[in-house]
Amino acid sequence: MKHETTYCNNCELNVHSESTPQEERIFGCKISHKNAIPLADAVVDKDYNILCNTNQKYYELGMYHGSTVRIIKNNKSNRNLIVAVGSSRYIISRNIAKNIAVTEGGG
Repeated sequence: MKHETTYCNNCELNVHSESTPQEERIFGCKISHKNAIPLADAVVDKDYNILCNTNQKYYELGMYHGSTVRIIKNNKSNRNLIVAVGSSRYIISRNIAKNIAVTEGGG
């Protein structure tokens, strides 16, 4: 069975002198995103900047490197979370949100 890996647009566009060892990679990216957390662990009513998103569907909906998302609802016992991107609201599976790297900030 062939395993195909996708990388975020940010990782594809940046050229790094050294590749990050596999054990240090997170979020399916080629590089290590220091100070990043998964979107699934984000706090409600805070803004976050997207560093890495390997999910094509949400990338096309505006969740790409550099965009800002606000967490509307994130109950750990629920399997989905709700985020705002601009004036739009999206329901995202927690499993997908675990693979979207974000840092606090934005606005």
